[in-house]
Amino acid sequence: MVIWITGLPGAGKTTIAKQLLNTLQSQNLHANLLDGDELRSVLDNPGYDKESRQKLAYVYSGLANLIASQNTIAIVATVAMFDEVRDWNRANIDNYLEVFVKVSDDDLLKRNKNNLYSKSNKKSNVYGKDIPIQLPKQPDLVIENSNQSSIYKHVDAIVSSFRLANTKKEHAKTLWQA
Repeated sequence: MVIWITGLPGAGKTTIAKQLLNTLQSQNLHANLLDGDELRSVLDNPGYDKESRQKLAYVYSGLANLIASQNTIAIVATVAMFDEVRDWNRANIDNYLEVFVKVSDDDLLKRNKNNLYSKSNKKSNVYGKDIPIQLPKQPDLVIENSNQSSIYKHVDAIVSSFRLANTKKEHAKTLWQA
């Protein structure tokens, strides 16, 4: 199965994904984390323009699908704000769960990861500035991640939603009850 965690840079995707990985592994479940920033460095840091980002998102999808096909839960933490990629995931990945980490503009400014959202930032190819955002239309779960949020509460929400969303999918049900 693939748990695709998406949201803007600085939304908290990686933090949530790492805690989810720890939680699943503590339950003796086989899980791996594919983090967008880490993958980018392994894949020789491809470009940041829209086309490069979209191509990279498909690579993440393919890797996640490969991991999931080996009876392992693939957790993907990535911006990948492309409807086309998420549609491909839904059509081609069995047991796909999409989680959108939503964060307010105020909280993004307070976190200001890599100085992306400050007025002084002159960087190009930034989501929400010069790359249009395609927010998920129908994620399986929306997490409101404010600066006062509990990461553990968010992880519990993912685990609970997964159990509810996949009761008809025998393979996923077996993984969770193992």
